[in-house]
Amino acid sequence: KLSEHIVKNQEISRMISTESFDLHDSDGKLHHKAMTTDEFLESGVSFGELELIGAKTGYTIKANGCLVLILKNPKNNGYLINIILGSDDRFDDMKKMVNWANYNFGL
Repeated sequence: KLSEHIVKNQEISRMISTESFDLHDSDGKLHHKAMTTDEFLESGVSFGELELIGAKTGYTIKANGCLVLILKNPKNNGYLINIILGSDDRFDDMKKMVNWANYNFGL
C-alpha cells in the first residue's frame, strides 16, 4: 500500500527522493528539516537505467533493518518495488537484490 501511494503521489515521491526536505506548518512557517537515513540518496548510488523514485527505511530491535526501494524502469514504464526485512545490512542486501533483478530480467 505504501509503495502504491508513493508511485501515485508525486509530492510524496519528491520528498522521499531527496536528502532533506523542509516541513512547514499550516501557516507556512518552517516546522523542521527532515533528513534522510537512506544511504543510497546520501551516496548518490546509481541503479543503471533504473530511476530511483523513493525509499523508506526502518529499524527496530525486533524487526532489525528494513528498507523499501522503488525504482522506475524507463524501458517499459514499469516499477521495481524491492522490500528488505530483518536485515543486518539492509543497503548491501538491497544492492545485491537489485543487481540480481537487473542480471536475471535485463532491466
